[in-house]
Formats: sequence, structure tokens, C-alpha cells
Amino acid sequence: MGAGLSLLAVSVSAASRVEPHARILAAAKSYALAEAKLSLTGAKIQVSASPIDSRLTLPACVQGLNAFKPSGGRMIGNAVVGIRCDGPHPWTLYVPVRISARLAVVVATRPLSRGAQLSASELGLAEHDLSGLAYGYLTAKSQAVGRMLTRSVSAGQVVQPGMLAQPLLVHRGQTVTIVSAAAGIEVTSQGVALASGSRGQLVKVRNSESQRIVQGVVSGPGRIRIDG
Repeated sequence: MGAGLSLLAVSVSAASRVEPHARILAAAKSYALAEAKLSLTGAKIQVSASPIDSRLTLPACVQGLNAFKPSGGRMIGNAVVGIRCDGPHPWTLYVPVRISARLAVVVATRPLSRGAQLSASELGLAEHDLSGLAYGYLTAKSQAVGRMLTRSVSAGQVVQPGMLAQPLLVHRGQTVTIVSAAAGIEVTSQGVALASGSRGQLVKVRNSESQRIVQGVVSGPGRIRIDG
């Protein structure tokens, strides 16, 4: 009986000196969830962690586990969380995690062609997994309304920031109003745009009277402003 109790005591003592895998995984998932919530406001987030090799034994971390994000890491999709123990027997383990974040994002409600200027009726919201949207997404239709598509999209397709541009307010060959401003005085004249442009872009224009080619900033529909 005494020998049996002694063996049991040694077994329990040995087990107490090993960090439970469950505690490591819980720390990794908790950290990933907290980080994802910080950057993905409003998203429905789920986190899972890959099991740790059952043959791996690590000293118990009496000072508590410290979780961290490896340099260059991201907290969405397939990611990695570092778990560090800074106690008398320090160690570091990298735990693979999978972070799923779903959020309502802007989509096209019907097929749209390149160059189309978007209206609210052509846009909707649909829930998507953000890990598959590496090129970004929009969360409000107002972020896309009035913008111009740089590529065609299909019905239900996510509208991403890189697909949008400011609408053209001046078109090449168009007759435009040239507004020359200097010393608080504005003088208007007519000209022909030599290139297309959106608000704020520099465009060359030929003055219809002098035939002089000047460069100005697109300030509105059919208007080029030249500040002296």
C-alpha cells in the first residue's frame, strides 16, 4: 500500500510540472479572439486552434502564459499565435489558429459594367467571410455611391475599394469652362479638354480663343480651374 501511494505521489508531482496543452490552446484562442475583435468591429468571429503534438511536454509555467503576435502576422484566416513562458524554465511555442470573421459587406445587386457610376439601388449588403477578402471591403453603400467602377462586376460580387475611382467630370474633347483665378479675380473662358479627368486631377486644355494650351485642375463637371 505504501509503495503504491508513493508511486501515485510521484506521478501527480510529475504531471504538475508539465504545462497542460489545453491551457496553451485556450491562451492562443483567447488572444486571437481579442485581437480580431479590435480590428474587425462588428464581425462575427470564431477561432479554432490546431492540436498540439501529444508527445510534446513543456515545463509548467508558474508565472502565467504570455501570448503575442509574431512579427508580420495577421489575425484573420490562417494565423499563428506565439505563447511564451518567462518562468525559471522559459519556452516559446507557436500555435496555428484559424480565425473566421463574417461581416455584412457591400455587394452589387446586378451585373455592372466597367465605367458605371454606382447608385444606391445597384448596391446591397451581404455577409461574407473576411478572410477571403484580401483586397479589402466596404461596410456601407455610401462608401461606393457616386464612384465609378474600374472593372465589371457580377450580381452578388463583393465591391472592393480597388474597383472604385472618382467619376470623370471632364471628358477628352469636351467643351469646358476655364476659370482663371488671380489676386481674388476670376476670369472665365471656353476651351476644349485634351484629356479626361476626375475632381482634383490635372488636365490640359486648349483655350478656344487664344489656342494656347494650359493645364488646370478639374473642379467640377466641365470646369477647369487655373490659379495664378
